[in-house]
Amino acid sequence: MPSKIVLAPAIHCDKCKELIESEIKKLPNIDGILADEKTKSVTVMWSEPQNWEAIAARLTEIGYPTQPLNEIKRHVAIVLYDGFTALDAVGPYEVLVSLPDTQVHFVSNQRGPVWADTGQLALTATATFDELPNPSIIVIPGGGHGIMKAVENQALMNWVKQAHETSEWTTSVCTGVYVLGLAGILQGMDVTTHWGSRSFMQQYCGANYVAERFVQQGKVITAAGVSAGIDMALFLAEKLSNTKIAQAIQLACEYDPHPPFATGNFQTVDPDLIAEANQVINLYRTNPA
Repeated sequence: MPSKIVLAPAIHCDKCKELIESEIKKLPNIDGILADEKTKSVTVMWSEPQNWEAIAARLTEIGYPTQPLNEIKRHVAIVLYDGFTALDAVGPYEVLVSLPDTQVHFVSNQRGPVWADTGQLALTATATFDELPNPSIIVIPGGGHGIMKAVENQALMNWVKQAHETSEWTTSVCTGVYVLGLAGILQGMDVTTHWGSRSFMQQYCGANYVAERFVQQGKVITAAGVSAGIDMALFLAEKLSNTKIAQAIQLACEYDPHPPFATGNFQTVDPDLIAEANQVINLYRTNPA
C-alpha cells in the first residue's frame, strides 16, 4: 500500500486538520489520512490507481501545499523543561514559525506535555533531544526555579553543547542565558538577561551583562526578560530571510506595543516598584506545587 508523510506548513489548528482529512477522504481509493497540527504533517495511505500527484494537487487546491520532510531548509528547536516561562518560548515561536522553509519543534527529554513555571499551562514537546541533534536554530527560554533544575539535566546540557557546534544561531531568552553560560558558550561575551538576574552573569556565565533588549555576539543572541524574546526573534527573522519578510511577520503579529504604563525598564523606575515586581515574580509566578 503506497503511503507518504509530508509537511504542510499552513496547518495551524484543529479546523485545518478536519478540513484536510475530510477533503482527502472524498478522493477515491484513500485508505487512510491523518493531519497533525502540532507537527504540521500529513500522512496519507492509498491504493492504485490513486497516486500521490493527485492527492498533492488536492491539498494545494484547499490551501495546504506540501513539502517533503527533506526539503525543509531549517529546523528550529525551542527547548522545554519543567518550570520554563511560557512567553519566553511562545514569543519566539510566533515569529519564527512564520518564516518560509522553516519547521519549529519544541524539544525536551521526552515527547509530551511540559509544564510552565506557574503550573497552569503546559506546552507539548514534539521531539526529543535525540531526534533533533543538529537544529539550525536553538532557542533556550528562561524560567524561575525551573532553570536551576534545567542546568542539572545532563541530557539537556550535553545536547546544547553538541547542537551549538553545528547551529546557525544559538539564542536564549531571559534566564535561559544560564544554560548557555554553564555549557561554556558565553565566556567573555557581552550578554543580556532579565534585569533581576543581571548580577549573576560573571559568576555563572563568565560574561558581561549589557542592559539591552537583545545582544548579538557572533552567532549567539541573548535576549532580556520574557517579552524581549519577540524583539530578538524579529531580528533573527531578518537575518534568516530579509527585512521585508521580518517586517511582514511583525505586522502579521500586530506587534506594535503601546503599554498603558511607562514602567517596563528597570533603569527608569522607582526602587519600590522593583521590590514590588520581585514580589510578583516570587509569589505569583512560581508554581506552589
